[in-house]
Amino acid sequence: MKPLIRIATLCVLGTLLGACASSPTTSSGYRSSTTAKPAATEVESEFRAALELMNMGRTDEATQQFAHLAQRHPGYSGPWTNLGILQAQGGYLNDAHNAFQSALRANRHNVVAMNWLGYVCAQQGQWAQAQHWYERALATQPDYALARLNLALLYDTALRQPQLALEHYRRYRAQADSDNVIVEAWIRELESNTATVPRNAQLTTEPRSAL
Repeated sequence: MKPLIRIATLCVLGTLLGACASSPTTSSGYRSSTTAKPAATEVESEFRAALELMNMGRTDEATQQFAHLAQRHPGYSGPWTNLGILQAQGGYLNDAHNAFQSALRANRHNVVAMNWLGYVCAQQGQWAQAQHWYERALATQPDYALARLNLALLYDTALRQPQLALEHYRRYRAQADSDNVIVEAWIRELESNTATVPRNAQLTTEPRSAL
């Protein structure tokens, strides 16, 4: 898996598409355990249709559908998360922040929303808040490799704490599904106290969320 996304382009790599379950019926923990909801069959087809639009790159239509679905069924965390992702990718960071907060109100264990909140805060230069959300995602799911890599990059590029960055890069390497040659280069640089490969980047995560 090579999930790197440069701030300059915000280009989602295709290998990220499988990073999060897209089926609205998947038992993935994105549903709130405290909020009463309609049966999944009542929203499943609409959710799938919005995901299809999202995957096809029809972002305006997908955004509208996720927004309508989230407003009608606010107890589902997935529509809020996907809405926030699309808004963040479109540069509407304040709207995205609100959507991810709504996702967490529906499910306080939604690590995808936490990781994206970290990304939004980092984009706005709110380093301490970005660190908070990445660490909260990892406290909830310690093997969440993408949040681990985000935190490593934050330590490396914004907080300027190379030893902590190196620690988290190494932990990401141990957790990642496959080798990431760019991360390997960054690890070698930090180990040798050099800086030859630019990494003015933050990561995003899954370009979609389960219902």
